[in-house]
Amino acid sequence: MSQQQSGSQLTSRQDEILLLISKGLTNKEIAELLNLSVNTIKTHVSASFLLLGASNRAEAISLYKAHQQQYDGMRLLKLSVKSFNHETDSLKDDFEKRLLDFDFFELSDQTNVDYLLNIKFKAGKYHLSLYHSEHQSLLWQATETVLKGRSQLATAIELTHLIIHHCIKHCQPSNNEQGYLHFYHGVGALLHDSPQKRVASLLHIQQASTVLPDVAVVQALSSLIEYRNLIEAPQTTNTASTITKITLHAKTALSLKKTCCWSHLSMAVNHFINRNVPESIEHAKAAVALNQANYMALRFLAQMYALNGQHTLALETIDRALEVYPSLHWQGVMMSAKALVHFALKDYTSCISFCQRSTDFIESSLLNHLVWIVSLAATDQQGELKRIVDTLPTFNTSEYQRLLAMLPGDSISQFTDVLHDLSILPKQL
Repeated sequence: MSQQQSGSQLTSRQDEILLLISKGLTNKEIAELLNLSVNTIKTHVSASFLLLGASNRAEAISLYKAHQQQYDGMRLLKLSVKSFNHETDSLKDDFEKRLLDFDFFELSDQTNVDYLLNIKFKAGKYHLSLYHSEHQSLLWQATETVLKGRSQLATAIELTHLIIHHCIKHCQPSNNEQGYLHFYHGVGALLHDSPQKRVASLLHIQQASTVLPDVAVVQALSSLIEYRNLIEAPQTTNTASTITKITLHAKTALSLKKTCCWSHLSMAVNHFINRNVPESIEHAKAAVALNQANYMALRFLAQMYALNGQHTLALETIDRALEVYPSLHWQGVMMSAKALVHFALKDYTSCISFCQRSTDFIESSLLNHLVWIVSLAATDQQGELKRIVDTLPTFNTSEYQRLLAMLPGDSISQFTDVLHDLSILPKQL
């Protein structure tokens, strides 16, 4: 049996375990990470060794790495940005940098690119057009009088969303492109910030991580999506195993590429779940410095500032995020974030106002629902309090414990006492 034939017969689980072996993990550590028994891991290891023709761990690692090199690697989408006037030359350079900062694309001046952005200056206005090269189809166009600073960042974000969602909708995976298409499916779901897409995004990014173990942005997004899964669905998550995965992916990402904004954001998340908020802030700041348009990093940085008692910086960072990405959905998300900061400041009137305003754009999260209730109780607004309590979604103990990590320590006691008084929490909490 040839090495290429044997490698192609590895199951996804065997491939995953061999990847972890290649990173130096023992059978026991792999079992804990994957929430499987040691005997199950041993069975997969033995079968993998047989398929690879390996007699020991060192030989298996060598053969596995050779097998991985048979993949074409990370096939990022190729973009070309073209300037048609001398007035747009510097703008072309700016947009190339903005788009590259996301680590989702490659830039190319060749004709065989996936997407083409044309920039023209005519009659005192900038004209931007995005084309899908293969079908020569126009996907988006805009006319702007001024394009600099924050408006450039917002446009770069909009273009990133458009390109990724178009790729997901119209591209079909082929054998040598499975990795990057799984990657873009994961990215698309993450950018949507939608709980409904959480499970799909996790499955896609896990597949991409298996196929592309040495790509920093893939490892970083694996960590971030695992974190989102931990926060949004704690009742279906093995906490210890998920935290181990978050840490492993984050450290791998940073070791692979320290200039990737997502590597630093994943490390910021890792430090947060390990209760090191100051270190989390430093990595979140690094993520923002590497990509000023990374609105997710801005939101996370604001949350960490609030937890660290740096409320003015938290509010300034939220306002900056709103300038960078002024979409309606994002306004709702950021107003929810502002509500939490004002709750930490014990400014209950402002907290109530931002909770209410956020619901004009998004559905209220469980955490915002609860701080809204506590703030209404603190200001003795009984009528509105009853209305909001009646709309409170159901939640369990693990979900509640997870939410407390997002609150300043000095507010948790009052928070829990009020919810007990309203019979919202079980007595054991």
